[in-house]
Amino acid sequence: MPVCSLCAQGLGSPRLGWMPDASGALRPLEGIAGAVTLGERAATDVLRAASSENWVLAQTAREILALPRLGAALARFPAPDGGAQFAFDREGEPAAVCFPSAKRLLLWKDGRFEYAAWKPPGGVLALAATGPGALSFLVLREASVWRVDVSPAGEVSLPLPGVGPP
Repeated sequence: MPVCSLCAQGLGSPRLGWMPDASGALRPLEGIAGAVTLGERAATDVLRAASSENWVLAQTAREILALPRLGAALARFPAPDGGAQFAFDREGEPAAVCFPSAKRLLLWKDGRFEYAAWKPPGGVLALAATGPGALSFLVLREASVWRVDVSPAGEVSLPLPGVGPP
């Protein structure tokens, strides 16, 4: 009974995450396990998206969008050509967006994206935020995968034994 009265008061369904639908519209996933619906579209022409508990980052053909949990675009940034990879920090805040083919990296600072002064390593397969101002990349080098950690202290590269290309 309490659930029904809460819904009747207009609290709505819990937001579970985000996804681009078949038409390229970015939509929130709402509901509970086993009973999920798609909410109203928040953006169109979305090529890819990733979400944390608090944010969604989405790429269109022309820009990167950062939307807080409720869905109104807070930040927009022009996107270079090529697919984007997204990273969130441990609190679920946007951290970085990497464009491997363009060798460009965006860092989240003070509620907006800025280009990093340095270029990401070549052959980026994956990206993760590992601490304040620190990123970790999985990089394809020849026939092996390496971990490249970048922080204000510098860069460290380590091969991952037994890990091959996808």
